[in-house]
Amino acid sequence: MPRQRCRVWIYTKTTRPPEQAAFLHRKEQTMEAIKLETPYVFEDKEYTEIDLTDLEKLKVKDAIAAQMKVMQNPSAVYMLEYSSVYAMQLAAMATGKPLEFYQLMPVGLAKKVRGAVANMVVLTSQSEGGKLKLDAPCTYKGKTYSEVDLSGAAQLNTMDVINAENRLAAENHVAPEPGLDYLYCVIMAARASGMDEEFFAELPIKEAAKIKAAVNGSGFFG
Repeated sequence: MPRQRCRVWIYTKTTRPPEQAAFLHRKEQTMEAIKLETPYVFEDKEYTEIDLTDLEKLKVKDAIAAQMKVMQNPSAVYMLEYSSVYAMQLAAMATGKPLEFYQLMPVGLAKKVRGAVANMVVLTSQSEGGKLKLDAPCTYKGKTYSEVDLSGAAQLNTMDVINAENRLAAENHVAPEPGLDYLYCVIMAARASGMDEEFFAELPIKEAAKIKAAVNGSGFFG
C-alpha cells in the first residue's frame, strides 16, 4: 500500500498559503476593540463591541495551553495559527468569556475576531544567525534580553529530541509532527540556549510562532 504524504506548512515572512495572506497585511499596531454596526446578542445581553485588547497580555504558555485544547480538531493540526478553533480559544482566554460566546457568533464577526487574533500570533519576523530576536526586551531573573542565542542546538543529540518527544507523550500532547507543538519548541529552544523553559513560556504570545519557526528552521541543528 503506497505511503500517504502530508504537507507541513512552516510559515515564514515570505512564504504562506495565499488564502491566509489577507490576515498579514498589517504592521505592528496596538490592539483595538472591534466595533459592531449590529449588536451581537449572547445570553440575552447585547454587545456593541468585542474588546480583545487583553490578547496582548497572553504569553507563550497560553499558546501551549490553547493548542492542547484544540489539537483534536483537524483544522488545528497543520494550520494552527490560522484556524478558527484556535482563534476562538485564545479570544476566550483573553477576555474571560465562555468559548460559546465566540462559537455562536455570526460568521462575519467571527472572521474579524480571527483576524485580530492572527495579528498577534502569526509570524512577522524570523531569527537570523542562530539568534532569536525578541520584539521587545524581556527581563528574566534580573537580566534583560533583546535576543536569545540558539546556536547551542548544534551540540544537541538525538536523546535530547527523544526526551522532548517523551515529554509531549507524558503530558498528552498530540501532534503528527513534534515541531508543530509549541511545548516541544519551547523545550528545544531551552536546551539550545541553556535558558529555563520558563523564560520562553513567559514571553509574550507573539513570540510563540517565532520560536516555532526557529526550531523548525533548516539551520537550527547546524
